[in-house]
Amino acid sequence: MTTRQEEYDKFYTDNPEKWADSKRNVFAYGILRKHFEEPPKSFIDIGCGNGHTVQYFSKIWPDAKAYGLDLSPVAINLAKRKVPQGEFIISNLEDCSEPPTCDLVMSLGVFEHFENINVSLKKLKQFVGNLMYVEVPNCIGYPGSEKKEGYRRLNRGNRQMEWHLYRETWEKFFCNNGYRIVDKIVGPSVYTEFIWVLTT
Repeated sequence: MTTRQEEYDKFYTDNPEKWADSKRNVFAYGILRKHFEEPPKSFIDIGCGNGHTVQYFSKIWPDAKAYGLDLSPVAINLAKRKVPQGEFIISNLEDCSEPPTCDLVMSLGVFEHFENINVSLKKLKQFVGNLMYVEVPNCIGYPGSEKKEGYRRLNRGNRQMEWHLYRETWEKFFCNNGYRIVDKIVGPSVYTEFIWVLTT
């Protein structure tokens, strides 16, 4: 049986630029600059993959300490090449033993893959020094998707395991785990539709 790490190692071995979408980074910056009068002193990308988001924000905020966390060693090696000055952690979120507390926590297209959302959100509170930017797809809104909430494997594309939840359900998870919603944004496509800025 293939582990999650092995699954993601294969994704990045087959395509080192997997999910590297500059438009998502630009959109995120457009939101975040409204919430930071001065650049954050530190930031981390949870589920950083090949490091494209860490690279983008390191160029915008060159004085900020940059971190990335991902379960895939293959992805982290790619990220280190993109951002040699960054600090990268190979770990599942829940198993990270020394989480850095950062002014900004970012996670683009990752929360929907958490196996236990409550456990992951509780762990994330150790990272959040100020704000957290979260982007998830509206999986229920995918073409041909079953209009029913649940955790299931996609029947096409990358066939990843994903939570298919409505926006209101995500927001209940956030509030029930002690987060406050600072901003709600509708992203540019169904694949980036649900966006929030949160604080603890």
